[in-house]
Amino acid sequence: MSDDILSRATDMLNRVRGESISVAITYHRGDDTIEMRATRGRTPYERSDEGGFTVQAATMDFIVLVSDMEIDGAAIRPRVGDTIEITPGGSIYQVVDIGGIGCYQAIALDTCYRIHTAIIG
Repeated sequence: MSDDILSRATDMLNRVRGESISVAITYHRGDDTIEMRATRGRTPYERSDEGGFTVQAATMDFIVLVSDMEIDGAAIRPRVGDTIEITPGGSIYQVVDIGGIGCYQAIALDTCYRIHTAIIG
């Protein structure tokens, strides 16, 4: 029973997020594209610079529905090097790996991907 309530609540929150606070994006992998909506976020992390000093940084994240991540009917997962364009005519971001975390995280009962990116254009 509690799993059903949690699933319904997650579905409702995903729907509200998609309708209210999301932006239109185009996800690019090679010549393939996916039109969808995403919510923007950010993930702070630490990294070492060339001199060995710890630097605080953050990625621009895009939260998308797992069910939207399909190319030619096949489910895909985010991959380093893929790009996300805010449409129409917005900035372009490249999917990046955060050491120890990877390039994405499955969240919200595995119904969404939080994709980590850096601006490239």
